Amino acid sequence: MDSLPARLSVIVLLTLVVIYLRCVQHALTHVSEAKLIKHAGEEAKEKISLLFSRAKQINDTVRKLILTAEIAAAVVVACYPPEWVASPVLRIVIGELILLLVLSCFGIYFPRRITIRYSERIVLANASIMLGLRWLLFPISAVLKKLSDLVAFFFGIHPNDVEDEVTEDEIRMLVDVGSQSGAIDPEEKEMIHNIFELDDTQIYDIMTHRTDIEILWSAESVEEWETKISETNHSIYPVCGESVDDIVGVLNSRDFYRMLRNNSVTDVQEILRAPTFVPETVKADDLFRQMQQTKNHFVVVLDEYGGLSGIITMSDLLEEIVGTLANEYDETEEEEIVPLGENRWRLLGSADLEQVAEELKLELPCEEYNTFAGLVLAELGSIPEDGTTLSFEAYGMQIDVLRIEEHRIEEVEVLLLNQKAEAEETETDENIVRAES
Repeated sequence: MDSLPARLSVIVLLTLVVIYLRCVQHALTHVSEAKLIKHAGEEAKEKISLLFSRAKQINDTVRKLILTAEIAAAVVVACYPPEWVASPVLRIVIGELILLLVLSCFGIYFPRRITIRYSERIVLANASIMLGLRWLLFPISAVLKKLSDLVAFFFGIHPNDVEDEVTEDEIRMLVDVGSQSGAIDPEEKEMIHNIFELDDTQIYDIMTHRTDIEILWSAESVEEWETKISETNHSIYPVCGESVDDIVGVLNSRDFYRMLRNNSVTDVQEILRAPTFVPETVKADDLFRQMQQTKNHFVVVLDEYGGLSGIITMSDLLEEIVGTLANEYDETEEEEIVPLGENRWRLLGSADLEQVAEELKLELPCEEYNTFAGLVLAELGSIPEDGTTLSFEAYGMQIDVLRIEEHRIEEVEVLLLNQKAEAEETETDENIVRAES
């Protein structure tokens, strides 16, 4: 060890050990067990299953071996520092810095590059070696684990409580990183985020409101029912008695047409199904699971007073995850938010206020109102007459109400005042510059 070649040989050997162990560690972490088993032979499948069932212990063993090799290399450099430096302390510092550079380049970044392309081959080639090392070093690992648990216990940490937990925020972050790198499509990213948001969404925010429901009345004739069903083309209808809050049943259009085909029009009450009621405060994910279990895809939403608040279907819940589900029979829906240019927008009163705030880049009271019509009515302080038009300013917007039907704000046009002022100021400055030139 006194000669320079001998010392360099030991350091190179230890660096190669670190490279090898890092390659195995990265490969075992990033490779898919299912993918390996799919392409492996019958003998290799058993070994792969055993390897991944012991993956945590093997990773611990590999980490300990890497640490041992790095410490050994550092000790060699400290005991035999470069002789071309005069100061003994400076010799050690320079030697360790050189070793750190070598281990960083060849012991961290280089193995990652290798495992990106050859992770499956590395795992298959070294499965037996890793299982053997785990078996040989298991006693040492067990003793070290017990010692670390004892130290943790003295600091008031129970060993069983120290577990790695993956939080929702961490998963969202991984999805965002995967989307930026191209591993996850933008549509997939949006769906994953939507799934997480289901448990924070109340069904009140996604249901069809009572004013938009097509209702069948028990006092109506079968012919009237047939006309309404053929015109509206829905699958299921709530049937009401004396008032909209008196829901006597739910009609499936298939049952109705089956009844007509069989000429049994006197049995109209018998084909009604019992409605399923839920409060409007139920979370969307809880209702989704409930619908799955009961195989019921249509529920009636009640308010706190027991009155009809709205209806919600399985399709409504699925649309919160995957987006709009339309078929060839659906009528083309009018866009709720349409840019008109020059800081102008056309909005439907039913437009979601959060989407409006995001699209127009404004701070709006989204916690207080669900729709843009709700914001307009709150600012007006009264219900305007049908057919009237009016204009006012609020929240940095000039709001022109264009259409009011059945006391509902149906359509408005919005002009962003701040951006308009900035545009006019910019135009004035440009005119001044042209005049001076």
